[in-house]
Amino acid sequence: MRSTSVLSRLHTVNDLNEFDIQLKQCLETRAEALLLDHALDAPQQHLLLAMPSDLPIYVTQEGIWPDSQQVNICSTPPSDATMEGWAPESALLELESWLERGCRHFIAPAAIAPVLRAILNIWSLDPYLARHYQAMLTPLLASATEADLRAIFTARHHADAPRSPWVESYMKLERKLYRAYLDH
Repeated sequence: MRSTSVLSRLHTVNDLNEFDIQLKQCLETRAEALLLDHALDAPQQHLLLAMPSDLPIYVTQEGIWPDSQQVNICSTPPSDATMEGWAPESALLELESWLERGCRHFIAPAAIAPVLRAILNIWSLDPYLARHYQAMLTPLLASATEADLRAIFTARHHADAPRSPWVESYMKLERKLYRAYLDH
């Protein structure tokens, strides 16, 4: 079995419908594992429990979710490929240096996890091509707000809905990568 390479951090949302869409899209995009960094209210807990999946759930602090593992988040890139733990979301802005040092386990916002996973899959086959796509992702992430990231779920759910230029740029990159490289 392949080891998990991306923990999909669930976005904090108050709307139950938004949370449901987020969970469904995590399943549709074949998320490898979920990360909770915040407590869920009772209806959100019920939705997560009812999810027809055996996705592992990780937490950033004890007590957020029963039967979950607390994740070890590294603060600096590894000096070699023996790193134990997960690269933080901030590492996505310096993805190439983390990859060159052997890191293959990243925490990412759930909205962009499919693109990151595709880049990681490409890296093992063609680092030059992976750098090309990573160079497209980095400026998007650098300018992203949490609202931009949550808007990705809406864009996937309502394909005809108006989109911001940021979301449109991201969706274009996702379409390129998702179809061709997600499961390599």
